Amino acid sequence: MMRRTMAYFRVQVKTYMAERSAIFVSLIFPVMMVFIFGSIMPSEYLTGVIPGLIGFSILTDSLFAVTAVASKYRLMHIFNQLSLTPLRRSEWLFSVFLWHVIIGAASFAIIVGIGYFAFSANITLHLLIIPFIAFGALLFVSMGLLIGTVAKSSESAGIIGNAVGFPMMVLTGTFFPVSFLPWYLQQAVKVLPLYYFVQGMGDVMVTGDFNEGLLYLGVLIALAAGFFLAGTYLFRWREK
Repeated sequence: MMRRTMAYFRVQVKTYMAERSAIFVSLIFPVMMVFIFGSIMPSEYLTGVIPGLIGFSILTDSLFAVTAVASKYRLMHIFNQLSLTPLRRSEWLFSVFLWHVIIGAASFAIIVGIGYFAFSANITLHLLIIPFIAFGALLFVSMGLLIGTVAKSSESAGIIGNAVGFPMMVLTGTFFPVSFLPWYLQQAVKVLPLYYFVQGMGDVMVTGDFNEGLLYLGVLIALAAGFFLAGTYLFRWREK
């Protein structure tokens, strides 16, 4: 099992390294924002948005990439071809999840490292960060799988992915605190899954409110479980 899983994992690594746009969006762009905020804003502001930049990186890498792959593979019948190989459905899913967890962990390390060493961001490291990254990746991988599975075409998958992802990229505390928004938008963003990742990570990494962070983690786990069950239920390894 692990041999087949790691074989497909290596395929993902090669594909990712060949996609410059994916590298830019998921890693380089958040790092650029760290340098921009660190250069023009006080370190306290940068500290506050670092959890959001981590969330932005995990969202864009997991949601958009899996949406595109799931839609393309389904419409081009690549899943049908993979089903004829020894690779199993569960192994493919685990390999995809593992890859995006690793990318999420890498983006976390890079963003936090630059923020701390270059701009003196006051970040607290805690073991709760690990489940946030893991379940955050699972949530957005599952959302991408669901969108790529139900979309009628690659174009509609992209449109739906953007419609779902863009409000989260802008309104959930990625570039500025949610408190900057009007009151009604502060309430509305609570329906966006990334909100619970960013706010929970902020509680753990910035304010040190671990009890509140655990509440956000609980919501994140529930959302991840719900989207995972929906995505895997509708996902077909072999189309009829």
